[in-house]
Amino acid sequence: MVLQTSQNGCRKILQKEPLSSLPHEFENEIMKDKAKKLLANYSEYRKVPGDGSCFYRSFIYSYLEQLVKVSHEEELRLLGALEPMWEKFQRLHLPGSYSDLHDAFVGFILECMEQKQKLSVRGYQEWLFQESQNEQKFANSENIQQIS
Repeated sequence: MVLQTSQNGCRKILQKEPLSSLPHEFENEIMKDKAKKLLANYSEYRKVPGDGSCFYRSFIYSYLEQLVKVSHEEELRLLGALEPMWEKFQRLHLPGSYSDLHDAFVGFILECMEQKQKLSVRGYQEWLFQESQNEQKFANSENIQQIS
């Protein structure tokens, strides 16, 4: 669920909530029914403030949250998939901060891989949630330059 936009420093990713509470968030009966159907496959969800980057932030967060359950080969596949995009961008000779974003994202994936080795599954999930509260790592892309 996406919350109303808030640019005043509120959290970018919120704690998990029981999915059974989601239908109560809607007044529209169709949306309530759709939310109830999700209960067949899911038990929890996270609210994410809508700010223009919320889809990408929540998608990446969810992927990184699942990273703890995958093999080292999948981690390497993810890193390998980023390289062709980086090479294509370089050939375009466009100005921009994709270089900073790429470096920050790869660096964070490597950090996740390191934490995965050191922590339990629960410990990794807690660490990732704490990292998600770091405004510089999970904020809008213009802040990415600050962490490179």
